[in-house]
Amino acid sequence: MHRKLLTTGLLLLASNLAMALSYYESEEELKLWRDVVRPGHILLIEHAEAAITEDPAKLDAQACYKFLNLTDSGKTQAKRYYNTLHRHDLQDAMVYSSQWCRAIETATRLGLGVAHELPMLNAPTSENPAIIKLQTDTLAKWLKRQSLKHPHVLVTHKEVIQQLTGVVPAKDEAIVLYRDKRRRLTIKGHLPLIHVIK
Repeated sequence: MHRKLLTTGLLLLASNLAMALSYYESEEELKLWRDVVRPGHILLIEHAEAAITEDPAKLDAQACYKFLNLTDSGKTQAKRYYNTLHRHDLQDAMVYSSQWCRAIETATRLGLGVAHELPMLNAPTSENPAIIKLQTDTLAKWLKRQSLKHPHVLVTHKEVIQQLTGVVPAKDEAIVLYRDKRRRLTIKGHLPLIHVIK
């Protein structure tokens, strides 16, 4: 009897402690999270830390599911991204990923649904500025054509994000784009994907 009471008490204590945990987020960040789930918003996320070097000439998305591509640190990153996105109710979203395994696994671990492959999100394989610009312009045109009734989550590479936005994303940070009624893309803000518990 005493053991049951002790166990029940410990469970209640653990539950109360979990509920007491809060995350430090500014009012600006909270407002931006509320906006992200609304139509017209795009979340750009760099893939988590990877364990292998891929040959861009041999990309095989189906093979990505046969083995793990992220390091233990990368898996922890993706899990914390998952927690952040779900805590802010970003569940009814369209998810697109680069065809590189590290991006596909990251996108899958976000738990937002099927990760659709999008070649325009692949890391550039050419150093030719004209080819890189063509890929960036094609991606921007694609985004302008989408309905965006649901928020779009794009898991890609730092180079792609930089070319599209002109901004280098910080570690564990998402960049939020907004497409207005005239289908113009603008940067709406930056959001941390890993929060500090206070």
